Amino acid sequence: MAIGYGQPRLVITRPGDAVPVPCPMTQAASPEPTEEFQRFQLQQAIETVRHQTSLMVQLTGFCTALDSALLAYGIVQGKAILVLMAAVVPLILAFAQRDIVRHVIPFAFVALQLESALQGGKTALITTYVRTQMPRVFSQMEPHLHEPMDSDFARTIRRGFWNAGMRKAMIVIAVLQLAGFALCITVFRMKLV
Repeated sequence: MAIGYGQPRLVITRPGDAVPVPCPMTQAASPEPTEEFQRFQLQQAIETVRHQTSLMVQLTGFCTALDSALLAYGIVQGKAILVLMAAVVPLILAFAQRDIVRHVIPFAFVALQLESALQGGKTALITTYVRTQMPRVFSQMEPHLHEPMDSDFARTIRRGFWNAGMRKAMIVIAVLQLAGFALCITVFRMKLV
């Protein structure tokens, strides 16, 4: 028997004999976290969700400015390669937003669980935020709030969120800009470089 947290230790009194000696931590189930610890975890989860959300807003603003600058400069200078580079920016933004959302979802789930436990089922900050800003994610999370999150469940939630339209919008923008690139090369006879 392996020795680990929550398992009895084996004491060998004679060669060949192993007698289990209960460890004090195994007598009772794992201690429940205190309310203060849960409040601290909730605060950290909310801060993480808030930080990731502000990161996504900053990234969206930066990519929008970059896309506009590349597109305008490419048209003014008559260089189609800049228009092509501008077409790639929405795809970069889509992948970056996907990664940010991938990191937000587990923290939002833990925050929802903790908030539910601490508030006695009353609606509070993170519940309101996830319900209004990520309704598809919330509808998938809500029935499972009293279960631990495993990787399959997290993957299902991420897919549900990602199919909500953000990816499609970014791909449509990129396709339109690629069409603009093709127009620059064929109709407007811009140089590639």
